[in-house]
Amino acid sequence: MKICPNCGNPPIQEGLIQCHTCMTNRIANEFEEPRIKEIVAQVAAMQASNLLNQQISPEIENFRTGTSNTLAQFDNSLQTFRKESTNALADVRTATEFALIVSKAQNDDAVAFNQLQQIANSGSSSFAQSANDIARTIIQEVETYARTMEQDTIVSFDWHTAGIDPSKASLQQLTDFYSSNSFDMLGRFNAVKQVFNNTRFPEQERFDCVALILQTDKSLRVRELCCDLMDTKANSHLNFTQMSSYLQWLMQNRSSLTNSSTTVTK
Repeated sequence: MKICPNCGNPPIQEGLIQCHTCMTNRIANEFEEPRIKEIVAQVAAMQASNLLNQQISPEIENFRTGTSNTLAQFDNSLQTFRKESTNALADVRTATEFALIVSKAQNDDAVAFNQLQQIANSGSSSFAQSANDIARTIIQEVETYARTMEQDTIVSFDWHTAGIDPSKASLQQLTDFYSSNSFDMLGRFNAVKQVFNNTRFPEQERFDCVALILQTDKSLRVRELCCDLMDTKANSHLNFTQMSSYLQWLMQNRSSLTNSSTTVTK
């Protein structure tokens, strides 16, 4: 076997070594080319991007999930707060409305008193018991006031200042006076008394007039007076909360009414 005098290797092995060296140098030279450098850079960038996505994407997804959960919790809390605020505002509004109804009813407002009774009879209202207690107190006060005011010896009305002589005034004049005193309960109260107790007017007309006022007047005290006056014949001994009973009695007994005098004795 021949040996290479330069490297001491067989000729074939020497050729392989030279070929390897040549290829290595050529590859190195190729990598120095701009085109190859660009390809390598692109591949490296793509690999780096893939590695980055693999590392960061889970963290981003966790952040998104956590943020969504936090926002959902915040939204639920906000909805709860809004609901509680709405309920609280409704409670305040309801309490304010109830207080206003009570105030009006205590100041002789028949419409407000009816509302108070509706609340008292409502099983769902938190104000039912309070409404019932207040209504009972108002009824007692109205009954006491009306019976006191019915006595001419205790309280008299200045008809002279009103420009009317009730002993001579016609039924129309007295009813006109009643109508003209829509804001004066005391004037209406006394006008009703004069109409009912004046024997110059037919008894039937007097009862008809009182019944009409009972249905239309907004004063609890005037309504109680009307019930007291009608009770001189009906003998039901009821108060204004049962005024429908008096109206029904009149419908059934109107034809039996005479022209005899009527005085308040209840």
